[in-house]
Amino acid sequence: MNKESIRKYVSSFANAENMHFRKTMKTSYNKELDQAVFDWYIDMSRKGLILSGPTICDKALELNSALKGSPDFKASCGWLKNFKFRHGIVNGNSIDSQLNGKSFTKITEKASSDSTEHVTEIKSIPCVKKKRNVLSLKEKFDIINRIDNGEAVSCLAREYNVRQSSVRDIKTNKDAILNYVSSSPSPDNMFLRKTMKTANNKELDQAVYDWYLEKVKNGEPVNGPMICDKALELNKLYNGAPDFKASSGWLQHFKSRHGLFFSMNDNGNHSLDYFSSEYLCPDIYSENLDTNSFECDNINPYENYDCLPSCDVILNVSEDDGIPDQSKSIPTSVHTELLHAFDTVLNWAKNQKKCSASDVALQFPDNLLNDAMAVALKLGETISGQVFVLGDTSFGSCCVDEIAAEHVSADAIIHFGHSCLSPTKRLPVLYIFGKQVFDIQNATDCFKKFFFDVKSHVILIYEVMYSYAIDSFVEKLKAYENLVVSRLEIPGEDIKFFNTVDNFKPFTINHRYFLIPAESTLNDYKVFYIGSRAITLTNFMLSLKNSLFYSYNPVQKVARVETLDVNKHLKRRYYYIEKAKDANIIGILVGTIGVSKYMTIIKHLKELIKQAGKKSYTLVIGKLNNEKLANFPEIEVFVNVACIESSLVESREFFQSIITPYELEIALNQAREWIGDYIADFSELLPGAANYVPLIQNTKIENDVSLVTGKIRHIGLLTANDMEEDSCSLVSRDEMTISNFHSKAAGEFLAQRSWQGLEQCLGETPISEVEQGQKGIASKYEDEGS
Repeated sequence: MNKESIRKYVSSFANAENMHFRKTMKTSYNKELDQAVFDWYIDMSRKGLILSGPTICDKALELNSALKGSPDFKASCGWLKNFKFRHGIVNGNSIDSQLNGKSFTKITEKASSDSTEHVTEIKSIPCVKKKRNVLSLKEKFDIINRIDNGEAVSCLAREYNVRQSSVRDIKTNKDAILNYVSSSPSPDNMFLRKTMKTANNKELDQAVYDWYLEKVKNGEPVNGPMICDKALELNKLYNGAPDFKASSGWLQHFKSRHGLFFSMNDNGNHSLDYFSSEYLCPDIYSENLDTNSFECDNINPYENYDCLPSCDVILNVSEDDGIPDQSKSIPTSVHTELLHAFDTVLNWAKNQKKCSASDVALQFPDNLLNDAMAVALKLGETISGQVFVLGDTSFGSCCVDEIAAEHVSADAIIHFGHSCLSPTKRLPVLYIFGKQVFDIQNATDCFKKFFFDVKSHVILIYEVMYSYAIDSFVEKLKAYENLVVSRLEIPGEDIKFFNTVDNFKPFTINHRYFLIPAESTLNDYKVFYIGSRAITLTNFMLSLKNSLFYSYNPVQKVARVETLDVNKHLKRRYYYIEKAKDANIIGILVGTIGVSKYMTIIKHLKELIKQAGKKSYTLVIGKLNNEKLANFPEIEVFVNVACIESSLVESREFFQSIITPYELEIALNQAREWIGDYIADFSELLPGAANYVPLIQNTKIENDVSLVTGKIRHIGLLTANDMEEDSCSLVSRDEMTISNFHSKAAGEFLAQRSWQGLEQCLGETPISEVEQGQKGIASKYEDEGS
């Protein structure tokens, strides 16, 4: 039945060839109007005109009025779609592509050989399906602004070569697009993205990006295969998905997510990112598009293709900025700075000599040791004392190594490179931070993009190597009347302005001090941080957990909104606090012996552990690693006494949890209540500090339930009266328990160990007699032959 209907329908249609494109036998409600529009379309196509969808709709409305059609006719998108399908018009112009992308029908006009009569010829030739036009976030952002300015949706659709429905979708998703761009790690580079998808494993993605930034900061080259290998390594470390392969597609998405785009400056003519390679080499691009057999990185992205013009590769630099000197983007030498500031160094050394200081120790981090010889020789020519070079410190290189300096009897120390600014105890110290390259104008532009309102409340914090340029940077922001600039709390220098400004409150956080108006609070301010995404930034974000952080990386010239999930981080730290409450033996790790008051905090922690009825061991093991700590399986939790940048240990490779002194205070000091704050400086916990909370001398044992194990635990010092009372307590018969015993006894730990030593076999082996041993030294005993 349907067979005859289909044959009749196709044979009776005006254009039987184009009927092969149709999927249904539905006809137009107004056949006269439909045929008139199609005749007009054929006539325009013969003249070589390319007709768009809106043009067809406008003509349909005009003809509907001329033919006195239905007054409700609107020539909608649905009508246009059905019209195209009825007449085999797929792409809306004179070349009508088939849906399967294999061939298209072309309508041409030619003269007959017999006469001048023009005839229409229909040919079917192969073609490639037109690629869908996907707009970038920048284009979507521009469309949103133009819609807000009153421009028509149809005009924008024609200009950007997309459907009107796509423009309407952008308008509908306006808030989502704006929020995604503003909250993305790199708002400027996010404009180059086309989707708003995030990584499936955010923790792995963030870990790989942190590793990448550390490599770039140290001046080490990084390419695509290195990123993929590191991703596979970190995926195993974090127990990620077993089927994760770190493919080239993942690498491309990773670079796109974090704005790792590479600009090319071809003799100053143009600037393209590495996704635009099809414009330079369309043949190579089309051949390798399916296999994705090429990739670009920040070593030499196009070294395999001779067809590309000679160009330099720049990371995150716009064409207006020019090509910077890549050798200066990540300076690894402070020798030049020492020569420029040599008068300051000499004056400082002479002042120390007047105070009976003659020998000077130079402390370098590992990445600056190659300059140690030149600096030592230059300084040795001008001072009478000896010059010593200190390297390979036992603890963090950010701390001054007074112990190593005292081993060589040095009277003063010059510390080079990054510093945590922890105060020292004995020797005078001069800090040479170094001068990282800092583009003040670029940083100012990024700051103004984030804070367009000059009345914004902002606190400026920076890494120490950018302190030399902060005054010039602030000078460009003098219009911001509520900008608060922090200053470095350098040991040995006086803080003078705390008591000289009225109606202001002083704050000191992680060795940075600043003043805010008395009527304001820290929660009223946002923070703009200049530096890399290192532990320094993490400590500030935890200390100012209620403030929104923006960061600017001068090395990469990238500004971003920091998205550290502080609440998630604090939840993990609270889990470690619960582990400390459950622990019976706590190890105190001495992570520094140069920071002032480190012995005082160790004594305080010992007393705190003792008052909680627990046992403590103090360990000095130098730099932390899993192999060292694994030698103490009986210790359940370690507390790390170190500087503010070394005390927080986030690595999960350790068998036992490692907490900070402040977290141990929360766990064992019943007088301290935790409200979600974080204190990185252990000196704030000592008597006389603002955050000191005295211990409660409570002789009563507190019982509660562990949130980790679900068992009842006891916190408090067990006295003799408690032992006697426990020994006389009634025991339920149903439990068949003989007696209670002290759960912290050493015998319990021995009984719980899987290996308890060699079997003694008491009474089963004969007693050996005492015999005289060998005499002499290990190299040669008396009874050994020559």
